[in-house]
Amino acid sequence: MHQLLGTVVQPPVNFKASSFQNVFSIAQIVVFAVMVAFALRALARGKGPIFISCLIGGAIAVIWEPIVDVLGQCWLPSRGQHWEAFTLIGRHIPLMMPFVYSWFVGGQGYLFYRIFDRGIDRRRLFQLYGLVMLVNIALESPGVLTNVYTYYGKQPMDIWGLPLWWVIINPLMPMIAGAAIYKLKPLLTTPQLIVAVIAIIPCADGAANAIVGWPVIAALNTNVGYAGTWVASFITLGLGLSVAWLISLLVARPSVAVATAPATVPAVQPSMPIAAGV
Repeated sequence: MHQLLGTVVQPPVNFKASSFQNVFSIAQIVVFAVMVAFALRALARGKGPIFISCLIGGAIAVIWEPIVDVLGQCWLPSRGQHWEAFTLIGRHIPLMMPFVYSWFVGGQGYLFYRIFDRGIDRRRLFQLYGLVMLVNIALESPGVLTNVYTYYGKQPMDIWGLPLWWVIINPLMPMIAGAAIYKLKPLLTTPQLIVAVIAIIPCADGAANAIVGWPVIAALNTNVGYAGTWVASFITLGLGLSVAWLISLLVARPSVAVATAPATVPAVQPSMPIAAGV
């Protein structure tokens, strides 16, 4: 057991953030501002408070960032960091992160809710899961390639500095949130819904990381080497696909082809007796 268990891997404390962090931060704030504008317009047009509540809940969900950074071995450097939001368990969280969480987890959670409400079949749900994975890659790749932040330790699925096992988990945060909102909305009054939505977003964030990310997190923090972390990453992939499938059981509707197919009338077998007068 002592050979398996290892000490906590220390982050690269001498890693210094590049000047690109300013550009990266401003880009996230712009996306956040656009979503806030749409949320306020929806509120003004009487479409309800769900969108703005999702953004608020997303900003609160940033509390998970230092926790998953320690467990999943991501380092947001304090050296060269110009704008800091808060410090927790020794991790300095830059100002951009509440904005990122607000639009990525909260804003996309609202978008998933709207998509589920309008109707989606299982095939398109999995396509959407893949699409948000690509969005996540497009969002994070510039950050790691320009040294805004870095991952460390024996990260599996690490091709260019971005361990893709994180990309399996991150889209599930807004998907779980959107599904929960979709199922709860008909059951709650407006005040109840506001409180529920704000709470759902950070809970969905934690649930996705715990349910899907635990194999890699466990492997990264033990002495199993790259072989162990890679095996764990495929377990995480299986868990991610399983969670997406479970979400589809809650929200997916029959495909258009199945829903519109004419009902077939079973043929009468020649050997079956036909009752008189039928």
